[in-house]
Amino acid sequence: MLQLVMVRHAESIRNFACDLARDGEPELLRAQLRDKMPESSWPLTPVGVYQCQIVGQWLGHHGLLEADRFVRSPYLRAQQTSESLGARGPWVDDDRLRERLWGKVVSEYSCSDYLDDIAHSSTFDWRADYPGAEALSDLVPRVRSWLDDQWGAGRVLAVTHGGLLIALQHLLEKDPPVRRLGNGAVVELHLERDGSAISGRIRYALPVFGMTEFTPWAMLNG
Repeated sequence: MLQLVMVRHAESIRNFACDLARDGEPELLRAQLRDKMPESSWPLTPVGVYQCQIVGQWLGHHGLLEADRFVRSPYLRAQQTSESLGARGPWVDDDRLRERLWGKVVSEYSCSDYLDDIAHSSTFDWRADYPGAEALSDLVPRVRSWLDDQWGAGRVLAVTHGGLLIALQHLLEKDPPVRRLGNGAVVELHLERDGSAISGRIRYALPVFGMTEFTPWAMLNG
């Protein structure tokens, strides 16, 4: 059996700016869009660092900080999250766990257009209208490649992104239900493989937002 413990990174500066913009304060998001900081360089906010401590303590309480393999996205917000969980590591960066590419922004990106795109971004085949942009469906092959390399590892603790978690569900399930996987979400999967067929079960929790108990185990419908 392969046990995956997947953690979504904590709150980044872009997460925070989007929340402010949705509440009618777009100045920070407007400045970030203008500055065009590479997505791979977005750091955590102070709130995000605190969220990591909550998630780390929660994982420790549930006996999930110990693992046979520790892997993470190479993006800064995932690296900072992993380093603040309290796991022993060592952590290995794997580019297959990075977030989707949004593409090369070649024109002015307004706050309203950006938030509208974010609202559509969980649609499986949607991609931003920029050169090189990826849809969630484009992530499935590299998620499959990453998963193939984990068999035999025992328990794997991984820090990744929301898009990767959705792509993983689409890889394993024909029609995955909507799951609440905000910043700091923890998804646990127990997987078995018979040839190319994968079966198993999934549950998740969101300790930083008060969802401190795992959902009941659900069988994968793949």
